[in-house]
Amino acid sequence: MKEARVDLFSRSATLAENARGKSCRKVVLIWKQTHPACRYSGQPGRFQVHLSPLSHSNLKIPFLDFGGSGSVLHFAHANGFPPACYRTLLQALTPDYHVLAMHQRPLWEGSQPDRFQTWEVLGDDLIRFLDENNLRDIIGVGHSMGGVATVIAAAKRPDLFSQLVLIDPVLFRGPLHYFNGLLPVWLRKKIVPIAKVAMKRKDQWPDKQAAYKSLRQKSVFRLIPDPVFAEFIAGSIRENQDGTASLRYSKEWEAQVYCTPTNVWQRLAGLTMPTLAIKADGTNLLYPPVWEKWQEVQPGARFEIIEKASHLVPLERPGELAQRMRLFLAASP
Repeated sequence: MKEARVDLFSRSATLAENARGKSCRKVVLIWKQTHPACRYSGQPGRFQVHLSPLSHSNLKIPFLDFGGSGSVLHFAHANGFPPACYRTLLQALTPDYHVLAMHQRPLWEGSQPDRFQTWEVLGDDLIRFLDENNLRDIIGVGHSMGGVATVIAAAKRPDLFSQLVLIDPVLFRGPLHYFNGLLPVWLRKKIVPIAKVAMKRKDQWPDKQAAYKSLRQKSVFRLIPDPVFAEFIAGSIRENQDGTASLRYSKEWEAQVYCTPTNVWQRLAGLTMPTLAIKADGTNLLYPPVWEKWQEVQPGARFEIIEKASHLVPLERPGELAQRMRLFLAASP
């Protein structure tokens, strides 16, 4: 069987289309931007192109197809965490669901962070992705920023979603959004603590092993099991042609996203589809007043807390999280 090997670090999915046009029956993609029909091959760091009925050659938004059977489940990733970082969680869902995860705008090749002014765009991107793939009545799952993007999309287009799972989404009390909106983004980058941290973040290493050693020491990752952390490194760090390693998700994009959150309280209140709300007990986002307000705003949702976990609960407790999701989704109409 003729095979084409395509490195998509710099030229995106166009190369894959060209290879397919030259009678190659299999195109192996090596991380980063992937063709819309990409499916995980079972080998770390590799996906294979399949001519899936869920995609077509004119699709603009890249995504990973983790395979599986059953209803389509879309996973929207967090700021700074490409979808491949969540492989353990998403693979655990494939016995019951066909799992897809689009690359959000910060991972699109050539996208400009300084043009990004609101998370509203992320919801619109998700709607566009589902429309492009002719998907309806899907299960929408989102972590952090991805949870907010999913809420925006579900509020605007409820016909696209049958159920929602929102994992530690970024929710703030109203006044914070109001005062944040009064300041220009360039000024927010100088005063928003998490954005300042992002801009100072180390994003280059001599090689991938050095990146692993450097990041493994960070306290934010202390609860992630070693096998899952290895997948996080594979999904978030790219190896450059000169052997050095760098972040796939730029710190410029990460900081821009932190400075432009959208208030979705009214949209949460208007959601009608069954919703599972998940909070990690050690989260640094959903403080008790915010968690209580969410329960008041969306009383029909189911609220659960996962113990001994932080905001990175999808990486820290993937097995427990997958089980809770399955139980909820199976019980909901």
